[in-house]
Amino acid sequence: MSDYHRCPNCGHKPDSWGASHMEIYRCDDCGTEFCHRCPGSNGGRECPRCRSRRFRTNGKCYAK
Repeated sequence: MSDYHRCPNCGHKPDSWGASHMEIYRCDDCGTEFCHRCPGSNGGRECPRCRSRRFRTNGKCYAK
């Protein structure tokens, strides 16, 4: 698993007042990395690029 400073797709960072990290997912079909806040990801339930629901956790993004 990889560590990130921000989402590689949309650039969001974990909120400093909320959770200390957020999950980064990787789509099994197209390889897009995304988070639950990416537009079109339906709250992290599907890939924002191809709409696939086949993905896995690829790493975590930590608040810095």
